[in-house]
Amino acid sequence: KDDNVDAIEHEAAEESAKQARDVNLRGGHLILQDLSQADAWLIAGTLSADLRPGLRALTLDGSAVHASGCEAIGHALRTCRALRVLRMNTCQLTDGGTDSKGVRQLAYSIREPLCLLAELEARDNDVDEDACKFIADALLEGDGLRCLDLRDNPIDDGVGGTALAAAVEESERLVALNGIDINGIRANLACSQADGWQPFEVTFLCRRLQKCSTLRYLNLDSNDLGPIHLEALAMGLDSAEHIRVVSLRDNKLQGTFVDDTGIDRGCYDGRGVKRLAKHLAQRRGMRSLDLRGSHIDDRAGKDGLAQAIYEGSHALECLDWIDLREGSGVEDESIVRPASPGVILDAKGLDMCTSAFLARGLRAQPELVAVEAPGNGVCVPWSCDCLAEALRTPKCQLIRLVLNKTILRVEGAVPLFEALKKCCPPLEVLELSHACLCDSWVGYNRERSLDAMRECASALTALKCNLKQLILDFNKLQDDGLQIISNALERNFSLETLGLRSNALSEGVDLGRMLRANRGLTSLDLSRNKFTQKGPEALVEVANALVKNRSLKTLDLTGSGVDSASGPRLALLEPAAVALAYCLDENPVLKQVRL
Repeated sequence: KDDNVDAIEHEAAEESAKQARDVNLRGGHLILQDLSQADAWLIAGTLSADLRPGLRALTLDGSAVHASGCEAIGHALRTCRALRVLRMNTCQLTDGGTDSKGVRQLAYSIREPLCLLAELEARDNDVDEDACKFIADALLEGDGLRCLDLRDNPIDDGVGGTALAAAVEESERLVALNGIDINGIRANLACSQADGWQPFEVTFLCRRLQKCSTLRYLNLDSNDLGPIHLEALAMGLDSAEHIRVVSLRDNKLQGTFVDDTGIDRGCYDGRGVKRLAKHLAQRRGMRSLDLRGSHIDDRAGKDGLAQAIYEGSHALECLDWIDLREGSGVEDESIVRPASPGVILDAKGLDMCTSAFLARGLRAQPELVAVEAPGNGVCVPWSCDCLAEALRTPKCQLIRLVLNKTILRVEGAVPLFEALKKCCPPLEVLELSHACLCDSWVGYNRERSLDAMRECASALTALKCNLKQLILDFNKLQDDGLQIISNALERNFSLETLGLRSNALSEGVDLGRMLRANRGLTSLDLSRNKFTQKGPEALVEVANALVKNRSLKTLDLTGSGVDSASGPRLALLEPAAVALAYCLDENPVLKQVRL
C-alpha cells in the first residue's frame, strides 16, 4: 500500500514537472542551471540543429559551461535562427581568464548576418581586455546585438575598454549596455553601477541621453560617480536639453567622501563640478537637480558652481531640498513640501550652492514669503552676501527668515543685518540661534566679534525696521553684546519677541535700563544664563525695572539658578525672589515669570 502511494506521488510530481517544462517552452524561455560542460555541448548541438524553433531566450546562469562549451554554443549561433536572448552569467566562460576562445567564437557569430541574437549577458566570467576587444569589433561589424552586459569582468580603460567605448560611440543599434537601459520618459539607474563606472559606460550613457529625445527623468543616485564621470555627463547634457530632472545623490562628484566612521577620505578634484557649472551657466533645459550626499563644497567659491547657480541662465526650479515650484506635483518624497504656499522647510540647512539658489529664488519670486531652514548648514560670507542682495531687491517679499543652526559667523551676519535696513517689505521674523554670531572665520578677536551685534543694533534703530521677532539664542553674546542690543532697544518699539537664551549673560544694569524705556517688547527669553552667578543684584535690577514696564507679558528665567538654590545659596538669592514676586504684584501686564 505504501509502495502504491509512493508511485502515485512520484508520477504526479513528474507530470507536474512536465507541464511546467511545456509551459516554459511554449513561452519561448528556457532556464537551465547547474549544468556541466557536457550539457553545454548538448545544448550547442540542439541550437545548431534548430531542434527548438520556438526557443527565444536561454538562461544558463551558474552553469559550468567553460571555454569549450562557450565555443560550441558560439559556433551554434551562426545557424540558429530562433534564439534572441542568451544569458551566461557566472559560467566560467574563460576558465578563470586563461582561455578566451569561447568569447572569441561568440564575437565571430555576432558578426554573422544570419545570427539574430539581440541580447547577450556574460557577467562575472573573467572576460579580460583582449577578449573584450573582439566583442567591440563585433559590435562595429554586426548590426543585430541591441543589449550587452559585461559587468563584473576585469574591463577598464585598456585596449578592450577603449575599443568598446569607440564601438558604443558609433553603434546605432545598441540600446542597453551593462544595465544602462535608457528608453522612454524615465531612466532609473540608481545603484546600477555601485562599484564604479567605466569610461565606455559613461560614453554609452551620454550617447543614449542625446538619442532618447523622450527622456525627462534621469536618476544616477548611489553610483560611485567621480569627477571624470561628472565632467563627461555635463558635456552630454549640453546636447540633451530635453532632460528636465537629474538626480546625482550619494556620489563622489568631487573625489572626496565621508566614510562610515565620519572621516573625510579621497582627493579633491573639481573638474566635474566646474563643467557642471558651465552647463548651468549656459543651458536652460534642466528644471531639477539633486546633489545631496555628494559632498559638493564648491571650493572654487564665487567663481564655481554656486556662482553659476546664482547668476547662470539655467531654468532650475528645484535644487536639493529647495523646491520653488508651485503646486504639490513633486514625485520625490524626500523633498519636504511647504506647509503653506511660499514656505520652505528643511532639516539639513543651507550650504553654498543651496543658499545661492535660494537667493536667486528670492530675487525672482515674490510669492516666496517665508524661509525656514533649521538645519546644520554653513553659509560662507559670499553666500550671505547673495542672500543680503536678494533681500534688498524690490521683488523680494520675504517676511520670515529662520536660519537656526546655520553657521554664519560675523562675516556672514553683518551683510544680513545691513540688508534689514533696506529690505522692502521689512522683515518681520529673524531667527539666528546657534549661528556663531560672535565667532569669525579668521580667528577670534572679541572686538571684531561684536561687529555683528553693532550691525544688528543699527538695524533695530533704522527707520524701516519692522522686525517683530528676533531670536539670538546660543550665540555667546556675553554682557558686552547684551549692552549693544539693550541700547538699541531703548529706541526700538516694533520688536515684540526677543530670545537671548544661553548667551553667558550675567549683568542686569543694561537690561533694566532697556526695560524701563522700551514700550514694545512683550516676550523676553533670558533662560540658561548666569544672572545669579555673582549674586542676586542682576535679577533685582531686572525685577525693579519690570515694576514700571507696561508692555512685557512673559519673562523666561529658567535655569538662572533661582529654582535650584538651596541652603546658604537660597538665602543669598532671597532678595531676587522677593523682588520678582513684588513686580508680579505691582505690574498688571506681566502675566508670567518662569523660573
